[in-house]
Amino acid sequence: MNTPSKKRLSARLPGMQRIWLLLKLNRPRLAMELAQVRLASQPTDLGARLALVDALLLDGQAMRALDQAKTAVGQAPENADSHFALARVHGQLGNLHTAAQGMREVLRLNPYEADFFAFQAQVQFLIQAYANAVAAAESGLSLHPRHGECLLWLMRAAEQQGHLPIADAARERLLAVAPNSGLVHRAIGQLLLRRGEATLAATHLAQALALEPTQAASLVPLLRQARRWESWPPELLRLGDYGRAPYLAGWSAVPSFFVRVVCAPVAWYYMTVANAKTKQDPLFQREPGPPAPAIGTKEDLDVLASATTASPGKWLAFVGFIGLLGWISVAWKLPPAGVAIIAFFLGRSLLRQHR
Repeated sequence: MNTPSKKRLSARLPGMQRIWLLLKLNRPRLAMELAQVRLASQPTDLGARLALVDALLLDGQAMRALDQAKTAVGQAPENADSHFALARVHGQLGNLHTAAQGMREVLRLNPYEADFFAFQAQVQFLIQAYANAVAAAESGLSLHPRHGECLLWLMRAAEQQGHLPIADAARERLLAVAPNSGLVHRAIGQLLLRRGEATLAATHLAQALALEPTQAASLVPLLRQARRWESWPPELLRLGDYGRAPYLAGWSAVPSFFVRVVCAPVAWYYMTVANAKTKQDPLFQREPGPPAPAIGTKEDLDVLASATTASPGKWLAFVGFIGLLGWISVAWKLPPAGVAIIAFFLGRSLLRQHR
């Protein structure tokens, strides 16, 4: 029996360029099959194993990806890409502190890749180490001044720290680098919502929805929120931003809880006005549709990051409800039955506002 030579056998193996192209086209199953074919013949092929990790992540098989990433680190313990793959898998699994530790090893082995600093900034942001996130993003930008992800996480982290000029500068640079990115417009829209700039936020969120209609399930509620808040004074919206509220409103000496309770009747008025203005808006008649499938670590972690953003309207509604109910029951000396009736109608109004 004739045994094929190594050269002929290698020629029959699927090329790595084809595998990476399939990953770029979001075809993880086919990329996975081709990577496994290469590994069956060449078990030490690090590139094929790292591609297999990416394919498994895209396909939602994080635990299998973890096993493959650990194997890659065992094969090449001094290779930064192996440790980077392992850190990304831990990030996908929600092991953010483990991912942060892994990224320190990645940057020790190779401190010259902006992509590494971008992911480090993302992980540090998610564990609320905002100063570290800013430092990582700025290190990445020193290597690649137009790196979109570094700019994105610099903008978010600086905003969380209250460094608004830095956040604004990063936002302008980000729009110049990626003007047609739905992810960028969504992030900017959320940032502007936190500041109470509802009109500008609605513009960016509408642009994000036009660019990525498959993300309607998460974008439509945000856009509805922005449209409602267009009727509110920005100063009142900022009061709902928990710890940063007094700072943004310029009332650093006033306890934020006291301010919210005092402003509750005003907030109730603007909620009613917003409901009336948006009742016939076509945006409020459409169904967001089913959520789009997860397609990778960056998107999944971005969802987790956006989940940490507070909703000023919900906080104001809750505090306003409690404050008004307590004031009415004490001032009018209502019996429990009367208080329960008032609570029912006020609560139903709140649910309609935030459904």
